[in-house]
Amino acid sequence: FPQLAGVAPEKAIKLTVNDMLRRWFSSWNEDDENEDSISVPLEILAGGGGGMAQVTFTNPMEIVKIRLQMASMNEAGARPSALNVVKELGFFGLYKGATACFLRDIPFSMIYFPTYATLRKKFQGEKDNASASDLFLAVRIMIMIITVVNCVILNILLSIFLSFFIVRLH
Repeated sequence: FPQLAGVAPEKAIKLTVNDMLRRWFSSWNEDDENEDSISVPLEILAGGGGGMAQVTFTNPMEIVKIRLQMASMNEAGARPSALNVVKELGFFGLYKGATACFLRDIPFSMIYFPTYATLRKKFQGEKDNASASDLFLAVRIMIMIITVVNCVILNILLSIFLSFFIVRLH
């Protein structure tokens, strides 16, 4: 249950901001017959905005949670409260490590949301609403695509990293 309490606000923020940006971008649409659709670059931008909002609002919460967990492992001394941790770290301290989170979550959301929207439209076809099986299939395919993309990116980054150190060793 504690994990759900931490994940639910994080996902709610990401989904809400993505939906809000998609609605805002669709208001720019001049096509009367398909007023809810937006272009792929705007879908990517909306997804990135959702990922950025997620990190912006949840990184401080994660930092405090980690500090409290670390303090609970330390037997000696008094355990600090969340408020004490916030006061100790200050505003900028609450965003330590945020760069890595931005670099992880923004690209993921830029791939995830447009892919899901595109696949959902494809499987829904001419129907008014997508069925549960349509949505399930869209999610499964989207997960496969994201997994492959992430593996390729990680493989390239790891290759560059290893090449750098091999060159430095010689």
